[in-house]
Amino acid sequence: MRQITILVVSAWLLTPTIAWVQSPAASRYRVLSTNKISTLQAELAQAANEGYRVAASAGPAVVLERSNDKYEYLISGALPQDVRDQKVPPGYRILPQTVGQIANGPCGAIFERSPGDSGRREYRFEDAVYPGNLQKDILNAAVEGYRVLVIGAVAGFCAVLEREPGAAGTSAPVAGVKEAGKEKNANLGVADYSRPYVLMGTTKTSTLEKEMAEAVARGYRLQSGAAADELV
Repeated sequence: MRQITILVVSAWLLTPTIAWVQSPAASRYRVLSTNKISTLQAELAQAANEGYRVAASAGPAVVLERSNDKYEYLISGALPQDVRDQKVPPGYRILPQTVGQIANGPCGAIFERSPGDSGRREYRFEDAVYPGNLQKDILNAAVEGYRVLVIGAVAGFCAVLEREPGAAGTSAPVAGVKEAGKEKNANLGVADYSRPYVLMGTTKTSTLEKEMAEAVARGYRLQSGAAADELV
């Protein structure tokens, strides 16, 4: 009886050690950090070959997570110009969680291609000083079948939009928005809940929470946000 008891206790004590050797927590994630896009591109390619996938990015740091599939990556350090020049290669998609500062670029993103993906997606980059004008641009792009991928705050307000081939449009175009005053949130106006998108901007978190709660009650969900001089 004593021998059996000792054997059971010993196996219980060894279990955590065996589990750690088989699946060390330190190997699940990896962080890449550099101020050079060329260096980051090379390190990211090597990590992808080792079975890592991009999970998130913040400034010069890119967080990777273990994946069962192997992905391919390209990095853009000037996303607005690359989108406008249609430089997103076929089969690649923009990772919304990476849009922002990449390495030493002011506004970049990481493009990802999954195994076997050869389709082409169309992208559009819209920017405006006033959120009301950005809202107009987003709604007009939705007419053409574009959807909001991510909203940012880089030298004003901006949005990256994505369209799958053959995507259907939404409602009719909207008229121009009058830039009333110099308050950045003065020209958003009353929320039009008949539209596919509603853009909200305020300097008070409590006001934003109230507006978001009303939008959710009307069937909307949070798509994207950015923090700058005001929340959008």
